[in-house]
Amino acid sequence: HAVGVIGDGGRGSASVFGLTDQVDLISGTFSKSFASLGGFIVGDNAVIEYLRHHSPAHIFSAS
Repeated sequence: HAVGVIGDGGRGSASVFGLTDQVDLISGTFSKSFASLGGFIVGDNAVIEYLRHHSPAHIFSAS
């Protein structure tokens, strides 16, 4: 429920354990720490495009 509280510079658990280069996706929520709605996912462009075109939550969000 917070952002930037773990690891050097707030880079997260992967940074603490030296696994940053092995992380394919980073995700987070805006609902708790930013008192808002939604979230985010960060990754390789090909993976994000796949999610964008195949995720039911995204596909049906405008119906």
